[in-house]
Amino acid sequence: MALNYAANELLTTPEDVASWATENNMVTPSVGTSWELFRTYPAKVGMSVTEKYAANTDALESIMSSCKAMVTSMKQGDFTDNGHIIVIIGAENGYVEVLDPASVYRSTVRWSAETIVEQSNGYYWCIN
Repeated sequence: MALNYAANELLTTPEDVASWATENNMVTPSVGTSWELFRTYPAKVGMSVTEKYAANTDALESIMSSCKAMVTSMKQGDFTDNGHIIVIIGAENGYVEVLDPASVYRSTVRWSAETIVEQSNGYYWCIN
């Protein structure tokens, strides 16, 4: 989802990513996807990725200003009970736009940047 959005074209499918992650030992049953997937898979389809850390909303907005899309892992909160990946596609003026692969509704809501920073694990993968 993040790669296709960043490229504005279909570069890969969820099935392709899942197969590659499984083949490369980046999926753990009952745990989920290894963050290593977000560090390595973009290069496979010709995109670059930079891992960033944001401890506050200003940092989040600053990072997003240099990204076409950004992936983050969410902790328990509005997006999940245990862990979930979302894509950030915009962040400015204290609000964040996301693509949530599990929810059309959450993908149409403008979220406060504070909510995203508080519920994210703090690491962001900036895709270009």
